[in-house]
Amino acid sequence: MDAGWAASALSMIWFFYHEGMTLDWWKAYGEPLLPSLIMGAWMEIGRFAGSFFAAFVCLGVASLLALTLLIEARSVKARTPSLFRPKS
Repeated sequence: MDAGWAASALSMIWFFYHEGMTLDWWKAYGEPLLPSLIMGAWMEIGRFAGSFFAAFVCLGVASLLALTLLIEARSVKARTPSLFRPKS
């Protein structure tokens, strides 16, 4: 299973290199990892909460969704120019 992931990553890196495209490593790998790490942290904290574990799982999933939407919205906003913004 790990070999398949590694082969996929290497083929993607080769494709970007072959096509002469630059890869923004932070946007490709760093930003998508942040919501997952935060969700994992909430769930790890929840392990020590005893009977409140389900609440921490819900908090972790909610933070995963919220941060993913926040990152995606910021990414889309940065990519698309506003047609209605007045020029200065």
